[in-house]
Amino acid sequence: MAVNDLNAEDIDACPLESRFEAVFSRARASGEFENYAEAATDYAEAALMARDFGESDVRLLESVSRLAYCRYRLGELAQAEANYREALSLMERYHTATHPERFASIIWALAVTLSDEKRFDEAEKFFRRSMEISESWNGPKDRFVADCLWGLSKCLTANGKIREAEKAIRRAIAIYETLPDCRAYLSTNYSNLGEVVLQQGRFADGVPILQKAIQLRREENPAQANDADTAQIGLNSKVALALIQLKRYKEAQASLKAALKITTAVYGAAHLETARRLIAIGNCLNNESKYGPACKQLTQALLVLRNQRDQGGVDPSLMAACLFELTTCYSKLGEKARYKATLEELVKLYEGSNLPRASLYADTLIKLGAVYEEACQYKKARACFEDALRAREVLFGLEHKLVAECLMRISSCLSRMSKHKEAQEFHMRAENMLSILKRRA
Repeated sequence: MAVNDLNAEDIDACPLESRFEAVFSRARASGEFENYAEAATDYAEAALMARDFGESDVRLLESVSRLAYCRYRLGELAQAEANYREALSLMERYHTATHPERFASIIWALAVTLSDEKRFDEAEKFFRRSMEISESWNGPKDRFVADCLWGLSKCLTANGKIREAEKAIRRAIAIYETLPDCRAYLSTNYSNLGEVVLQQGRFADGVPILQKAIQLRREENPAQANDADTAQIGLNSKVALALIQLKRYKEAQASLKAALKITTAVYGAAHLETARRLIAIGNCLNNESKYGPACKQLTQALLVLRNQRDQGGVDPSLMAACLFELTTCYSKLGEKARYKATLEELVKLYEGSNLPRASLYADTLIKLGAVYEEACQYKKARACFEDALRAREVLFGLEHKLVAECLMRISSCLSRMSKHKEAQEFHMRAENMLSILKRRA
């Protein structure tokens, strides 16, 4: 009868080594079926028994390191860290000469755990140490070196060391590209590389890198449909945002439509993420002066947002972006009633939510004030311009050309209300401000 076929009572009657083998084998079997809770319990018992063999016995190292892995997979990061640190101590004292590959692996696993705990400074040091051991053991082109560089790049990015992170990712990619069956790793690293390149404002460089990540994801599982690959939503959206920064709006639309197709397939037509893509497409169309098609996309997005709002789940910033883009459409299409109603809805949204009173809010107030002024509703117009003035003073300071614009508009309203003295005061303030700004330029 095999040792792992014994019941608990039989195991207790066996010699220590046989008992250890039975429990360790049971733990390993549980781990292979990803039953990490049972595996952790058994590895903990195996480690307790292995201590009787002495600290230098490799069975203790194996039990403790496997216990650490199970606890990591269970999300018990503090316990996993403690176990990995004990395994590292055992390795350093007894096994570095006989198991160098395990040495690097344990250090790497500890670094990953620390990284997940957002202790990036500590994790960075362990990734570097693991990489040095791997390089000395199996050379600088070893697969494990690439894995270390990948983890290191995440820590460097989190610590704001963007240029160092870029170098680490590029080194990892250079290694992965020499190895078979690494499309998944390459796709992720190309995605990370694109992200850090965009963070540096290098949009033209970032686009082909992210497109390469998309290509690799599509090649990874060619037999499977890519319409459910949610990672491609984010990748296509990032490509689109970079293209928008480069004013390459037609190309941006193609990426956004690819993201929209997957989003709709995965989440449905009435989801906020679907609305988000529709708004971005509408923005591109507005920038191409295609206001009719833009209006169609944005109206569809607004229907989704209003439905979500009624269910209490809408993001007010998303609603604001959609309404603002629609005001551009209605203005350019000459639909004055819709233009006015949308501006009023947008102002009401800002006043009824915790959205920051930033430049978009001030711009909306200026536009709405101009509508009221054209309709000879000077009191309402003045209130809008005064609110815009306060918002812009907070944003830009007391001396700025956009602040001066508000002063001029208030002056115009006051003049039409026959408040000529007040109008003159606001006009003079604006003129003096513009004169000062001109001398400083």
